[in-house]
Amino acid sequence: MNTKKLIRIMVLFSLLGFLGISVYVFYFCIKNESDIKGPVIYVYNILNGLVGGIFALAFGLPAPTEKKSPDRMVNKIHSLSGMMSEEDPSDKLGYFYALSYMIVGFVAVGIWLFSSSAGACEYIVSFAQIFLGMLVAIVTGYFKD
Repeated sequence: MNTKKLIRIMVLFSLLGFLGISVYVFYFCIKNESDIKGPVIYVYNILNGLVGGIFALAFGLPAPTEKKSPDRMVNKIHSLSGMMSEEDPSDKLGYFYALSYMIVGFVAVGIWLFSSSAGACEYIVSFAQIFLGMLVAIVTGYFKD
């Protein structure tokens, strides 16, 4: 197996790990069992940073010179694919990273805003606030192009 295949597997497992651990943390926080063990929270924070960084980078990249669509959002997603290997020009994985981060972010905001008083634990609150901060920067950048 060559290194490019191993890298693709690591990229896929990072995304799946982000989604899985997010669901796990959300479940425990909604059940008001906020006593999640340390290693899980460390991995949760690391994967949030990883996927969030890729998400922020994708939307912070300048639009490609060769426009694939008149829609700015589609062009930003295509610029994310430029970070991947040239052997895999598919935009699907980059799109799933961005889409996953947006879905998990909006769910975190929803849990934080609409849960019972003890329903949203500190992990979800901090993730929701970081997501909203990135969202503000992305929306501001959207109107600059």
